[in-house]
Parts: sequence; C-alpha cells; structure tokens
Amino acid sequence: MTFRPLAAALVAAVGLVLPLAVTSGAVQAETSSEPPTEMSVIVALTVPATSSGILDSETLEDYTGEFGLLTRELDAVIDRPVTIGIDPMIVASIRLLGSSAPESAVQWLDRLALASNDTFPLSWADADVTAALQAGSPTVLAPLSLDFAIDSSRFGDAAEQPTSTPTPGSDPTTDPVDPGSPPPLPTTESLLEWDYTLPALVWPRMDTVVATDLPVLAASYDGAIVSSSNLATKAEGALATAGDLEMVVADTTLSGLLSAAVETTTVEDWETAIAALDAAVTAAAGSSTSIVLTLDRGVSLADSDLGPTLDRILGNPSITPVGLSAFDGDDAPVATIVDMPQDADRIATVARLLADEQAEAAFLQIAADPALLTAQRRIALLAVFSSSIADDDVAWPASALTFEERSASIRSAVQIVRSSAITLWADRGSLPVVVENNLSQAVTVYIRVRPSLPLLRVEDDFVELTIEPNSQRKAQIPVQSISNGDVDLQISLHQLDDVPVGDTTHVRTTVQAGWETPVTIVAAVLVGLVFIAGIIRTVLKRRRLREEAE
Repeated sequence: MTFRPLAAALVAAVGLVLPLAVTSGAVQAETSSEPPTEMSVIVALTVPATSSGILDSETLEDYTGEFGLLTRELDAVIDRPVTIGIDPMIVASIRLLGSSAPESAVQWLDRLALASNDTFPLSWADADVTAALQAGSPTVLAPLSLDFAIDSSRFGDAAEQPTSTPTPGSDPTTDPVDPGSPPPLPTTESLLEWDYTLPALVWPRMDTVVATDLPVLAASYDGAIVSSSNLATKAEGALATAGDLEMVVADTTLSGLLSAAVETTTVEDWETAIAALDAAVTAAAGSSTSIVLTLDRGVSLADSDLGPTLDRILGNPSITPVGLSAFDGDDAPVATIVDMPQDADRIATVARLLADEQAEAAFLQIAADPALLTAQRRIALLAVFSSSIADDDVAWPASALTFEERSASIRSAVQIVRSSAITLWADRGSLPVVVENNLSQAVTVYIRVRPSLPLLRVEDDFVELTIEPNSQRKAQIPVQSISNGDVDLQISLHQLDDVPVGDTTHVRTTVQAGWETPVTIVAAVLVGLVFIAGIIRTVLKRRRLREEAE
C-alpha cells in the first residue's frame, strides 16, 4: 500500500519538531485560559472484502468468537470517545441468518447496540463511493434489495430463534404479536435499520473527492468526511461547508500519524510513532478549536495497537476527546474542494464493471424475477469496490477480474444449443431449436429464424419458449419449403420487445422437398413402371386367351 511510506515520512518529520511542539504545548497549557480543543477520532468497523458481499454463518462465527476479528475490533473502540462507522453488511448478514445465526454473532450485535459511541453507517461493504461517480455513475451505488438472500426456513419458529437486537423504533407494547404465529420475514429496510446517533455521513477514501462529486453526494447524504488536503480552505476547526454538504475535515497529517502508530509492529517503533503523534496533537490543539483524526481503511484494527494508541492520545491534556455529535457546525466556514480524482486506471476498470452490471440488468429481463438476480449482483459489485482493497495491487485487480468473468458467464447462461446440419424432406415441417438455461430462474425467450435465401419460408418467426432453471427445452418452428437447395438459417433469441439475447446461431439446412426432388422423381418412375408393367401384363394375358381360343 502507498500509505506506509507517507506515514513513515510524517513520523520522521514530526519527530524533528517534537521538542519544540512539546514545549509550545506546555507553555500554552500554562498561559491559556481557553478550554482544551475538542478532538474526535473516527474508525471504520469493517471486515475483509468478500466476493459475494454477504458474510456466511461460518465466517461470522469465526469473526465474532472470543478472539475473532470483529470481537477485537469492537474491544478496541467500544465505549471510548471514538466515532464508529459501521458497515451495514455486518449487521444485515447476522440478521439474515435468523435462527441459524451463531450465538456469538448475536451477542456481538447486542453488544454493539449498547455501545455509547457515536455511530453512522458506511456504504455497503465500505464501498468506495467516489470511484463509481468519477467512472460515470449518476448516483451513489447502494443495495437494490436484500430479498434474494432471505431464506424463509430460517424464520419459521419464533421460539427457536436466538434473542437478537430489537429493531429500533419498534414498540412491543403497541405492536403485539400472536405467539402462535411464525415471526414475519425480514425486509430490506428492517435488515439495514440501526439506531445510528449521527445523520447520514459519507466517508470517501482519503484524497479522492472532486467538486463534481458533491451534488451527487448531497442527494444521498447530509455530510461528508473529507481529508484536509482535499480542501483549499483551511478552517480553524474541523467543520466546514461545501455546496449543500456539511464537511467533517479530517486532519491529513494527524490521521497519517495515527495510522502509522497503529500499524507498528515493535514496542520501540510504537513509542517513537506515538510520541510523534502526541506532539503533533498538542501542536494542532494550539491553533484549532476542534480536530478530527481518521484511521486509514487499510489498517487492520484486530492486528493493531489501536487500543493503547487511543488511550495515549485521548489522554492528551491539550484536547477534550468527544464524539462527532459534540461538534457545533453553526458557524462552519465555506470550503473549496481541491480536485483529487482517482487513478485513471482504476476509474477505467470501475467503468467496465459498471457497464457489465448494466449489460447484466438488460439481459436478465428474460428471467421470471429479474430484480432478485440484479440485486444480488449489485451486492457483489459493492464488495468489489471495498475500500479495504482499493490500494491493494493484487486483491483489487483479482476481485475486479472475478466479477467480470462471472458477468460474462451470466450473460451467456441462456443460449441456443448448436446442432449439426439439418435436412428437410417435406413441403411443410418443423425446425427443431434447443435452448439451454443455466440460470437459477426460469426464463422466457422468443426464437426468431431468418433464412439467408428464399428457399424456405418461416411461418412463425417469433416463437415463445419458457425454459426452467438449469435445463434445456426444444421448440418446433413451423416452416414451408419453397425450392430445393442449401440455405443458411440465422437463429436468434429475443426478449418480448425484440431486444436480442445472446449471440446469433447459424445452422446449415438442406431443403429436399416438393415434386422436383429426386425422391419424388424416383417415386414417380416407380409408379410409372408399375403402370407399364400392368399394361404389359394385361396385353399378354389377352394374347394368351386369344391363342387358347384359336
């Protein structure tokens, strides 16, 4: 990742001014009567990217076990003055398991619900929001639906379901439930609902925002967390406004030092990094009314020194640790965005993935319920855009390639089964066409046959055919021969509105029908020979009778 060299440089640079910063902070603490600067730390509660975009039971049990990744992440931040960005994929994945959810996962979710931290939702799978916008998406990508992942067998008996976090806003005293009836199935809304303490905030990756992103972001969010290096206007505090968005300005230098300290692997390195960070916080507190630090998304909270690092900097006497909700943005200055577009190669890849998703959506209109399939693919796409792998030179290209290959597979899942050459022996007949469906849903297509020469007339050139999931079905296309010869048939599948589905198949067909055919001629010759033989036989018989009479 590109962050580590920058963080190391920041630690070195701050280390040079460490004595001066500490002295300045001490003098300020002695002479100033102003209250300490408010400081908030923002951390993302996430897990490694998955190809499906949903966590299964085995993974959740591992993550929420006694020493699991999510357990250690929550241990590091719970009930500290730290603002948590929660990945809704984690919450929804646990709820989707219903009665089969691991007990450790249910308890972990209950524990998170009782935390005193300020919270706000991240995008699904902590997806990179600005990459899609800069690649041409007109809106912020979000889940279309989670209905495809709801298994009714997991919600059959309320008595067997483990106790889980109650849905915020529900009132059991006013919404009685018949104890004899099974619990209702969850909805997308209930799976995503959470009692967040902050308004809708978007947290783009550090230094990835351009001015044209703001109107689209403002349509979905109330505010944005943006690094200070992404802004031209430097405010005295951590709040600003840009367009219709309230900006939470994260100090780029301090955030880099925080991430560097958290990622250290030895005690000596940590002591050096934390001293540099502590001194930088003291220095920044002397010139700011409020400070915000963010932890880099590529940092693993479970395998880091986040807890001790937070204890050290939050105990700095120059600051008052608070959650974001304590900040007052009434007098926030107007800020100007410094355009920092994402890497051109990344945007090109994201544009291809968006185009693949659109092509899939158009193709899947032939399915019985296309919304279930397109919603599943949107979740998978958001997982590909996970911020945790955005800067990984191996994981990001591999994840994108996997999505593209699966997309190509989906768009070729319904196709005509190629056959050998066909010979038609009658004036009228049926042309057999076999269609294969490898999707998990039934599909309805319309078969169109067009001959390259007027030797054959297709009597119905738009034949409807429904194929069950993971099966094949044969259609019979009525045709009439006009003349003999070889003709190339172009066979294609279409949607009801005549939009093509898949590739056109070409089949060589030989027409051997009508009175001109050799078979007919042979038959006529045989009939003629029989007729002639009959005449000869009759003549010979009469001659014999006449001879006998004489």
